[in-house]
Amino acid sequence: MAFRIYRNKSDIDPSQALIDPQIDGESVLHRYLDDIPEWLAHYAQPAKTSRFLNWSSFLKTFLRQGGVVEAHPPSASVTYLTVDILLEPSGEVTMLSCGDQLHGSCFPDAVGSTVPQTSVHPDTLHSICMRVAQACQQHFVGYISVGLATFVDHSTMEQKVWAFNLDIAYSDQLAMTQMLLMTTGGTLNWHTGCLEVPVKGKCFEQQAAAEHPVVTRYAVIGIHLFHSNLSMLYHNVFLKVCEVHGIEFNKKQKQGTVFALYDTSERCSIGMIAISEDLQGALVTFAQNLSVIHQEISSSKKQGETNFKELIRAVKDVLQMIIQNKNQLKEKPAA
Repeated sequence: MAFRIYRNKSDIDPSQALIDPQIDGESVLHRYLDDIPEWLAHYAQPAKTSRFLNWSSFLKTFLRQGGVVEAHPPSASVTYLTVDILLEPSGEVTMLSCGDQLHGSCFPDAVGSTVPQTSVHPDTLHSICMRVAQACQQHFVGYISVGLATFVDHSTMEQKVWAFNLDIAYSDQLAMTQMLLMTTGGTLNWHTGCLEVPVKGKCFEQQAAAEHPVVTRYAVIGIHLFHSNLSMLYHNVFLKVCEVHGIEFNKKQKQGTVFALYDTSERCSIGMIAISEDLQGALVTFAQNLSVIHQEISSSKKQGETNFKELIRAVKDVLQMIIQNKNQLKEKPAA
């Protein structure tokens, strides 16, 4: 087990772990029991203050009801994925959806994802998911949603993948992925890790649908997009506002933006899918859409409660990582 504890803010260094690999397990346990409770009391911060104002209130509930302690991957850079799998009564296993998670202000809750995932090699991901599925089949059938974390082990410079969560449910990500596939007429190819979409151009109008050229697309899915000011607009007015700003879907090119309108009464939450030829384009479109919508429904006196801003920041972080990776590839000398 690996974990980090920091005495104060100046000690925070992602490359420095508390545990010495030479220390035996019993010594680690004693250090844990002696030091961790005091440090947590001083430095632990609840992820959602709406549920627990401070560590003391969380600890009381934890000790009364019980809970789960998870080991955090020993890396400063971790990517989280969600994979949806169907376990058939016949024994057949089908991977239905997979995306790299996007997080808002509260890390544990994924508010979106990028599809298809690009963090783990498709063969590696398939092998891991099949092993998880086989273990689950001994107890139940149906839909499962598996949470995975991937990071680089700096001691070996190899990629590691941890399974850290399992939900027995038809997830929101799967529902939005099915909407993506229905809108584009595409399929997720798990062997290549690509979203394959048939495109109908002018020169193909006389041909059968099966003969249409297949192209790849990338999508950014926003599952839980919340803005209290959305309640001021009826759905038809909201869509008109989007149309004025060019936020729409091109049926021929199979790219653009699609909305999922959840609630006809409260109207505070929506789903959104941005589709583009590459991941960078989909991320840019997604962030721009959120920014435009926020500006249109907000004023200096009424900003409203929203997770748009946190999600825009998360998207910008992913964009920055993509740009850095591209620059590194350009600078890398040819072999």
